[in-house]
Amino acid sequence: MKQEEINKDLEENETSKFQDDVITMVRANMKASSSQMDQYHESWESADRIYRGYRVMDKKDQDAQAKNEPKKIIIPVSYALIQTALSFIMSTFFSEDNLYRLRGRGPEDQRRKEGMEVDINYQISKSRAYRMMYLWFQDSMKYGVGIVKSYWTEDKKSFRTRKTVKKEISPEAQALAEVLGMKEEDSEVIESISRMTVFEGTRIENVSPYCFYPDPSVPLAEFQKGSFVCQEEETTKDAMQVESGLHGVSKIPATIPQNVFDNRTHRVGINGSLSGVFGGNSAVAMPGSSIDMVKAVLRIEMQFTANKVSLKEDFDYDLEGPYEDDEPIKMITVVGNDQKVVKFEPLGYLHGEYTFDVIEYSPDHNAFANPGITETIYNLQELMTWFLNSHVQNVKKAIRNRFIGDPEKVHVEDFVAGKEFIRVKPAGGRSIDQAIKSIDVTDVTKSHVQDMSVLSGLLQIVTGINENALGQYSTGRRSATEAKGVGNASSSRLKMHGLLAWSGGVEPLGQKIISNTNQLRTKEFYEKIIGEDINKYPYEEVIMMSPEHIVGGFDFIPYDGSLPHDKERRASYFTNLLESMMTNPQEMQALTGMDIQKMLGHIFELYGVKNFDDFKLNPEQVNQRLEASVLPDAMVEQMKQQGQIEPANLAGALT
Repeated sequence: MKQEEINKDLEENETSKFQDDVITMVRANMKASSSQMDQYHESWESADRIYRGYRVMDKKDQDAQAKNEPKKIIIPVSYALIQTALSFIMSTFFSEDNLYRLRGRGPEDQRRKEGMEVDINYQISKSRAYRMMYLWFQDSMKYGVGIVKSYWTEDKKSFRTRKTVKKEISPEAQALAEVLGMKEEDSEVIESISRMTVFEGTRIENVSPYCFYPDPSVPLAEFQKGSFVCQEEETTKDAMQVESGLHGVSKIPATIPQNVFDNRTHRVGINGSLSGVFGGNSAVAMPGSSIDMVKAVLRIEMQFTANKVSLKEDFDYDLEGPYEDDEPIKMITVVGNDQKVVKFEPLGYLHGEYTFDVIEYSPDHNAFANPGITETIYNLQELMTWFLNSHVQNVKKAIRNRFIGDPEKVHVEDFVAGKEFIRVKPAGGRSIDQAIKSIDVTDVTKSHVQDMSVLSGLLQIVTGINENALGQYSTGRRSATEAKGVGNASSSRLKMHGLLAWSGGVEPLGQKIISNTNQLRTKEFYEKIIGEDINKYPYEEVIMMSPEHIVGGFDFIPYDGSLPHDKERRASYFTNLLESMMTNPQEMQALTGMDIQKMLGHIFELYGVKNFDDFKLNPEQVNQRLEASVLPDAMVEQMKQQGQIEPANLAGALT
């Protein structure tokens, strides 16, 4: 079967032998992966509750709430530490306007890399990069793993437009207009609704770890080496109807058979069940019944590696194109509600990889998946929480003001009523202290607060997120050099996690974006992105490059983890160098070969000034200044003989 026959089968038939074979493969791979991934879901849910400071109320909490007393709490230490780490890493990744910066391998690559840089960062900005990166890093720190998916898309919207069209005028009407001395308009303006492309590029979406099912035969960080990767997500038929490339969405059954849940668990979302989607109280149906999906769809996308021979043997599928029999090909299939195939075709991207990218907080090639910050500090945080809650409970007991009294000597009803004046009965000459006395309560938990400080120090040692990273300085005097050294030391460990994220997922994602742009960018939309600079960055040179330039044209400038104050410090070095050069600019420029204009522009950039060109004189202003400084020839000759002036290289000074 060829691709057209496959699409026709998916469009017309709710089921077929081909679809049954595909579903069998998808279910088998999902079962194999879920047996591994399910081991982490419970710990991830616990990590999420700890991160949010949420706990289930017990009997004592309910009693305390009824008495308007404080309930037991969870100290959200992991939240504070993760947010601090995120603020550092996000500030370093977005210290520049462009998330991705390219570097040409030769002078001839300069224009190409600048044009491609504009294009890929346009795509990043349209994917709400800051939010996407925040969630990506947050998942990696909270669960230990963060996942994104990228794919090429074209978004279209309808607009109300006006355009001028040529008006058809009959010869008779034209002749009549001439006789009457009138001019017949040969054009008219009409209004219409036009559908236009508003975005063409790589879309990036965050993927919940609960929805990600890679090949369990390789570590999670090496999922690209696996034979498949799946994503299971909740969606609706309406959303799938507008998704391009799907066939037969209307024929997706509205139920899921109960026996599907016998093969594997469905754990979409952090709740661990499908009840929130399907409206029921439980995702477990009665024996022999099916789960009613209403309007929801459980969408499973599986990307897998195959070749011509295996596709023919397993699915009777004839792969079209110039492929060798054993050449590995990335394929994609989409299944709705575990019963209906709506897509089966080659993935189609020239980068030849699965469209997912993964980063881990603490990668370890000896383990399938690795913990994040929340799981790492869980026991220490629990101990801190217990210290605080036990101290609060003990204080609650201590402030009850219990008393020991003799009912023969005082009116007990005055105590019960809470009266300010307590009546005393005849005490037979005894003192009032012998009639009533408060109970002395010793606070055995008063040292718990100090113990929490010790645990807080241990948390900083474990995570590397110390007082300096939190924006606080330890007590004691420090010199400027010492403060600088402490600041660098506190950021080095956080910078390491940024470098791991860059090499593990952020840079590979950028490589996919470049490949997709080179493969699928149209000239019309490229010109919209570049705008007035199209002559400077022509489509033919930037997008339609020769193969040798694509392979070895440019690299990403690596992530360096620099904070804004680090750049200001570097700018001061260049400022000092520029001051030295300005004492004799011509000789220093000739000696060093350095361009003063470019150096000054770099200093502006380090200080965060983005509009350096706005401060430069235009050619007319430069000519006016030169004309104003012209001296008579006789005076110039005299000053030259006296050694007061010498010929200057104006062309070099103005470049």
